Amino acid sequence: MSALVALANHLWQSTLFAVAIWLVTLLLRSNAASLRHRLWLVASVKFLVPFSLLVGLGAQFPLRTARVAAPRQVFVVVNPISTPLPMLNEAVEMPLQPLRTPSGRLPAALAALWFWGFAGCVGSWFMRWKQLRRTLRHGIRLNLDIPVRTVSSGERIEPGVFGVFRPVLLLPEGIAQRLTPDQLRAMVAHEMSHVRRRDNVATAIHMFVEALFWFHPLVWWIERRLIEEQERACDDEVLRQGGDRQVYAESILRICEFYLTSPLICVPGMTGSDLKMRIREIMLKGVTRRLSLAGRLSLTIAAILALVGPLAVGIAVRAQSIGLHGQTFEVASIKARGGDNGSPFPVCAGNRLQIDPGRFSATNTTLYTMITWAYGIRYSCFIVSDKGLLSGGPKWILTDRFDVQATIPAGVPIYTAQQLQDGAAPAIQEMLRALLEDRFKVAVHRDMKEVGVYELTVSAGGPKLAPPRDNDPKRVTIGLVPDENKEILVNLVGNKASMDDFTHVIEPVTHTPVLNHTGLKGEYSFNVKFAVIEPFTGALSSLVGATSPSVYSVFEKQLGLRLVPSKGAVEEWVIDRAEKPTEN
Repeated sequence: MSALVALANHLWQSTLFAVAIWLVTLLLRSNAASLRHRLWLVASVKFLVPFSLLVGLGAQFPLRTARVAAPRQVFVVVNPISTPLPMLNEAVEMPLQPLRTPSGRLPAALAALWFWGFAGCVGSWFMRWKQLRRTLRHGIRLNLDIPVRTVSSGERIEPGVFGVFRPVLLLPEGIAQRLTPDQLRAMVAHEMSHVRRRDNVATAIHMFVEALFWFHPLVWWIERRLIEEQERACDDEVLRQGGDRQVYAESILRICEFYLTSPLICVPGMTGSDLKMRIREIMLKGVTRRLSLAGRLSLTIAAILALVGPLAVGIAVRAQSIGLHGQTFEVASIKARGGDNGSPFPVCAGNRLQIDPGRFSATNTTLYTMITWAYGIRYSCFIVSDKGLLSGGPKWILTDRFDVQATIPAGVPIYTAQQLQDGAAPAIQEMLRALLEDRFKVAVHRDMKEVGVYELTVSAGGPKLAPPRDNDPKRVTIGLVPDENKEILVNLVGNKASMDDFTHVIEPVTHTPVLNHTGLKGEYSFNVKFAVIEPFTGALSSLVGATSPSVYSVFEKQLGLRLVPSKGAVEEWVIDRAEKPTEN
């Protein structure tokens, strides 16, 4: 689904760009046709270069530091329940809601339809190319004292240039007897203009665009504009070289009398485009005026803006998403401690975070965990796999431990460790990102990923949720404690919690994003206990003290809620690069 959205964005952007080119060509209609031809070629090539690609390149520009997004309205906190795991608390960030993915049949059907259209275009052009190759093989070599090979064919074809890299002038047999010597020279001058301008290269490029975007009417309309302007450009060049307008116009008309077929592929023909308009322009206008210095400068500036604009947007988006304020720790030291300690929560167990006025301290902490603090990424402790919303990077970021001690500059607001874990300490997060980028060479980016999700719905019997306790504060927590049976005891506790709060708090247990499809708008309280086996794979065991119902049965029995497997696109963070730091 995300691919279809990206394609739709690319198509409307390219369409808008082509409309802008059309308006520019209207302003330049009294100028040289070669200029308008280049503009239409740019409009064609734009279909091969999505603005999102340029924006993405701009987003890769290295920026020193960043500011996190605005603090979230709800923080889902993981609290230990009488557990020896210190500093297990981790904030779970609410991401953009995953999109509901439609049935996989529609994208597959569209892909198949596109493929057959693409194959039809390529196949048709290939057959016509073979026809021209056969015509060349059976043709007779002529000597016209021009720098390209000339072949005469007995087939009824229009004079034209065949070939992209080694062009050949293809003439119908007997054309010299139909034209006067001056008309023949005018005709050859026209075709040599096509060679010098490399019009076959431009035609081949647009043919590729047509094959890819055969379903878009605009690319076929651009083809007509390209043919018109390339023929007019050759007319201009012939007249600019001193050709007689009367003789040149008569040569075009004589050739039209000689053949009846349309131009073949990759053969720019002398009689292409609007013949009546061309004859009128040749006889009345003569050579068109060249673009003025001011006009060339304006077009150059517009071209630069068209290229630099999307790059600037990418840089601005990156600066907006990760901030750009230059705040860093005054002094920072990093020491390595080795691998994990065999905890059931190998990534986060043992992390000790402390923030005092003027001092930041992270002890026995993985780089993975520090990245989640710096960027406010959820699932930092409980989902470490290809289904998590933080992926990529070398394996040691999950196991190797580090001690980080840093000095916070004066004037920075005072934050607590919990605020940093909750994503509510923007200044500290900014400085921590700068430290990770400088010392660990961390580079991350956001992407969309289709994963398995659960849809939270109301069971047939209706919801069984308790009303909120007005005298108690808002609370949305999950506690996980390993027991002697190598299970993880889970306790979900909530008060004044919405269904969105509930979906986020259970995601560490489901190991999968959960979408709220209940339609329930109020706030509720809940207290559910069960056990989980292998929290990093999502295998679930029985309810504590009961006889083997699954966690899904627990939710349905106690809360009247069901988890339905589905598919969805979610935003994820991807670690592009991370290196072990040098100690100091």
